[in-house]
Amino acid sequence: MAVKVAQRKQSPEHLVEDVIEQMCQAGCKTVLQKIDALERGEIIPECERLDCNSRHVVLHELKSIMAVYGNVCRL
Repeated sequence: MAVKVAQRKQSPEHLVEDVIEQMCQAGCKTVLQKIDALERGEIIPECERLDCNSRHVVLHELKSIMAVYGNVCRL
């Protein structure tokens, strides 16, 4: 007999954290491209599940992360 496992709905905060983690795993060049796209108001695939406020949080957090590296990739 198959047992259904209830999927719990992720909170907006966890979704934002997951999106940021996913983008950072892709590398700094990708993060900089995603920042540019978000600043242009594009809804990038990683952020499709997020509302407008959450997308702004993602953008702010990514910019903060990249500021530590001087907003450049040194690879």
